[in-house]
Amino acid sequence: MVRELRISERSKKMIQPAIVKYNGLIKEIAKTGKKVYFLNLGQPDIVTPPAFMDAVRKIDDDVLMYVDPKGIIPLRESIVSYFKNYNLSYDIDEILVTMGGSEAIWYTFLTLCDEGDEIICPDPVYSIYREVAKATGVELIPMETYAEEGFELPAKEAIEKLITDKTRAFLLNTPGNPTGRVYTKREMDDISSLALKHNLFILSDEVYRDFIYDGEEFLSFAAREDVADKVILLESASKRFSACGARVGFLATKNKDVYEGLLKMAQTRLSISYVDQVGAVELFKLEQDYLRSQLDEYERRRNTICEELNKIEGVVLKKPKGAFHLLVKLPIEDSEDFIQFMLNEFTLDGETVLVTPGSDFYFNEELSKNMIRISYVLKEDDLKRAAFLLRKGLEAYKTK
Repeated sequence: MVRELRISERSKKMIQPAIVKYNGLIKEIAKTGKKVYFLNLGQPDIVTPPAFMDAVRKIDDDVLMYVDPKGIIPLRESIVSYFKNYNLSYDIDEILVTMGGSEAIWYTFLTLCDEGDEIICPDPVYSIYREVAKATGVELIPMETYAEEGFELPAKEAIEKLITDKTRAFLLNTPGNPTGRVYTKREMDDISSLALKHNLFILSDEVYRDFIYDGEEFLSFAAREDVADKVILLESASKRFSACGARVGFLATKNKDVYEGLLKMAQTRLSISYVDQVGAVELFKLEQDYLRSQLDEYERRRNTICEELNKIEGVVLKKPKGAFHLLVKLPIEDSEDFIQFMLNEFTLDGETVLVTPGSDFYFNEELSKNMIRISYVLKEDDLKRAAFLLRKGLEAYKTK
C-alpha cells in the first residue's frame, strides 16, 4: 500500500482572508501603473510614536536572550498603569504578553475549549476568529445582526436559545471590527447576565478601546465586578499606537486557572521579541493627549467617509461609534464580483479603489452578498477621492 501524502482537514477548512488573497493581484495591477486607494486593510497611516524606536536604539545588551514568557516586567507594569486611565485594576501577574492580538486569540480558544466546544459571537465577526476556530476545532455560533439596526445584538431571550451544553463562552469585539459597533449597557448587561446564569466566559476584544466617537462612553466588561472571574481581555498595541509591525498584544484575566492555562500555551514559544517589548514599554506610557489627537483625526475621517458614502444612491450604513471600520450595504448583488471588477476592469484617471468583501466576516452568506468593509485609514482628501471612485465604479458596474 502506498501511503498518501496529505495535509490536515483543519488546514483545508481554512481560507485566505481577503486582506491577504488580493496581494498577488495588487502586485500585478501595480505593474500597470494604476493607483489603488486601499480601504481594505486596517493599517493606520499615523506615524508610529518615535518613543518606540528611541527605546529600541538604547538597547545595549550583548546577547538578545530569551525573556519571561509572561512578558518583560517593565512592559506589564506599563500596561497596568495604562489600564488605570480607564479605572481598570490589574496586577502584572494578570497580564500575559502575546505575539500580537492574533496569538491572544489562539491561546484563548485553546485554553477554554476542547474540540467541538462552542463560542457564541456576533454575525458578522472579525474574520481571523473564524479561521482560528477552524484550526482549533472550536464551533463559533453566530448571533445575527443587521446593518439597518446598526448591528445591535439580538434580544437576551434570542441569545439564550443559542446556549447548549457545549457552550463555553461569549466572544465580543467592542468597538467592533468590521462593524464599528460600540456595545451599550443593555447589550453588556444581557451578556453578563447570561454568562452568570450559565457559567460562561466572556472574551472581550477591546483593541479599539481608544477609538470612541461622539463623546460616547466606553464600557468594558473588565470593569464589571459581577463577571470579574469570567472575563478575558484580548488586547494589542497595533491600532492605538499605529504599531502593527511590532506584533505586541496581551491578555488580561483575573481568573487564575485561565491564566495558568494561557501561560502554558505561551511557554511553548518560550518568549516573544524582547526588542519589540522594550519599544512597547514606552508606547503604553504615552500621555493621553497622544491618544486624543489620534481620536480627533479618526473621527474626522469617519465623518468624511460617511458623508461621502451617503451621496451614493442605494447605500445603507449607520455611522459607527468606534474603531475605524464600517460595513456598508451596496446596491449590488455580489460584492466579490464588484471588487474584482474594480481591480481588473474599472479605472478613472488611472485610479481605482480596493475594499474588503462582506463574505470575509459573515456566517450567513445571504447577508454578506452585497456588503463590503471599508477601513477609513487614509487622509480625508484620499477618502473623498476613494468614495468618488466607488460611486463611479458602481455606476459603471451596473451598466456593464
